[in-house]
Amino acid sequence: MAAKPDAPRPARRGSRGMHGYDPAQPAMQSTFLIAGPGVPAGRDLGLVDMRDIAPTLAQLLGVSLPQAQGHALCALAPREAAGALGGH
Repeated sequence: MAAKPDAPRPARRGSRGMHGYDPAQPAMQSTFLIAGPGVPAGRDLGLVDMRDIAPTLAQLLGVSLPQAQGHALCALAPREAAGALGGH
């Protein structure tokens, strides 16, 4: 029996979280929440590309992440946030 091209691939036992699943499928969506010093309150970021999470956290922490493929999700205040988190 042939699988439909738009159907999610079934996970083999013990293989959850592996690559190869279509991120366009609604079943592959999840929730992303972020809060804390330097993070604007009450913003709806819409659909978030998972590649944007690391650059967002790096910006919040005031560190460079040049190899990241994504971009920061919103304007954050890294110096203010780093100070509140015990940074310099």
